Amino acid sequence: MLLQLKDDKRYYARKEKEKQHVDAGRSKEESQRYFIVEPNDLVVNVMWLHHSGLGVSSIEGIVSPDYHVYKINSKIIDPQFLNYLVRSDVYISEYAKHLRGIRPNSSRIPEHDFMRLPLLLPHLNEQIQISDFLNRENSKIDSLIEKIQSQNKQLQEYRQTLISTLVTGKVDLR
Repeated sequence: MLLQLKDDKRYYARKEKEKQHVDAGRSKEESQRYFIVEPNDLVVNVMWLHHSGLGVSSIEGIVSPDYHVYKINSKIIDPQFLNYLVRSDVYISEYAKHLRGIRPNSSRIPEHDFMRLPLLLPHLNEQIQISDFLNRENSKIDSLIEKIQSQNKQLQEYRQTLISTLVTGKVDLR
């Protein structure tokens, strides 16, 4: 099995979450419906799939019962590759085809429809090579974005200084 829904094992939230719920006036039973997310779990918000509402977690945490949490079989699927795959435009458009509900903001993808979607998986070694490549390229893009944002900030500061200098008459334009 490629993915296994963690719901069947009932991963309950920790005692802190129970305490938070009791302090907030919620029942202990309500907190037990929350799920623990572990690194490399696929976390899916079934109401926001068509807006990239899913991904592979890099941290441990807790999610509400409205999410589905899947254990990834890492002998077959590289979690980073899966993260890129299920968030790709092809998959996002496919999720939209399976939405069920009365209103757009409350439409969901039924569990059985989500699990039936095919995962296009090359061999594990190739998945790792692809995700490594994408990680490197995304890192380069992120660096460029950061550099451009920094330059933009400097230009805005220069513009403000120039306007201030001209308006206060510190520079004679004649």
